Amino acid sequence: MRHRAVLPAALLVTVVAFVLEAGVGRCQSLPAPPPPRPTPTATTNPEQTPSGGAATATPTPAPTGSPAGQGYRPTLVPCRQAARAGDGALDATRRDLYDTLCEASLWLDGLFGRHGSLEAAERINGRAELAVLRSSVAGTKVNTGLDVNFKLPHLEKRLNVFIGRSDPQDYVRDRQEGFGLRSQFVGLESREKWLAGLGYSLPGAVGDRVSLRAGVAGGVHAIVFGQAVYQQNIAVGERNLWYLREVAYWKRLEGFGFTSSADYDHVLTKTLLLRWGTVGTVSEGSHGLDWRTALVLYQNLHRTRAMAYEAFLRGVSGTLGLTEYGARAIYRQSVFRSWFFVDPLLGYSWLRLNPGERHRGSTIFGLGGELWFGPEAH
Repeated sequence: MRHRAVLPAALLVTVVAFVLEAGVGRCQSLPAPPPPRPTPTATTNPEQTPSGGAATATPTPAPTGSPAGQGYRPTLVPCRQAARAGDGALDATRRDLYDTLCEASLWLDGLFGRHGSLEAAERINGRAELAVLRSSVAGTKVNTGLDVNFKLPHLEKRLNVFIGRSDPQDYVRDRQEGFGLRSQFVGLESREKWLAGLGYSLPGAVGDRVSLRAGVAGGVHAIVFGQAVYQQNIAVGERNLWYLREVAYWKRLEGFGFTSSADYDHVLTKTLLLRWGTVGTVSEGSHGLDWRTALVLYQNLHRTRAMAYEAFLRGVSGTLGLTEYGARAIYRQSVFRSWFFVDPLLGYSWLRLNPGERHRGSTIFGLGGELWFGPEAH
């Protein structure tokens, strides 16, 4: 029953491998690969890119076709990949994550039929992350995360499985905060837990998508939740895009809730994109609207290097009021390998932790690492 214990071990291996890679002198930079296709959006969904196209400050690995000869050579054992000469600790970690989750996918797929689909299991992709965030007011937060999504070859491939490690509160409410990207930098108040579940995507028109998800998070005191998600992309000319997302959810102990978010992207030049984004959440268990709004400038520096500059406000109406406002910047670059990214962060904000307190100035430092694995991340 290897699959029951592999996910915590996989994250631990990621941390150890990063330390080993730096210590044994394998951190020399390889020739930089061509820049990935620009996607000025919070996810890797190509439907969110304006037809005019613009570079973004969040380069991520893009599919490059057949994985043959690029580190994912099959062996005679299902889900196992052959090692290559010169592979370091990071390569071994990435390969182990892929092998483990591929086997878990194959086993899970087998529950729905006599045999699991090896082809579907071998297409699994995901990312593991580690980040440290330090605030002079709120203290230090170490975040470990995992994000894996894979489709099952059932119901016209609309059924999918998600496995991850995240803050259940933010995941269930479906709030993507911080630069409008899938950043490993989360709030200092977050509490990560393991979560997993099933999702189903309904047929829809181009630019519209409706999906349903149900899952469980936590350990002994498990949190059961369900979500209904609607998202729509509206292009306005060749340089503007509205990205709308509505989420109705239910979570045990909190009850029903609703999250609404809207992002507006405007292409300035081939290397600059301006985004205004806002999100708000209300629920039966909350006392007011939990909101956040931000203005972000993305700059593509090419060769898998980028910057993002953000000014933001956030608060809770009726209780804390305006809880934080400030600005920060993040730099992103692939190092060691094209599929491993490092993100240093620097910012300053005025923060209020409790009602009635005055806002206090706080310097924010952060450093994160993100490892992509799977045949489509090179």
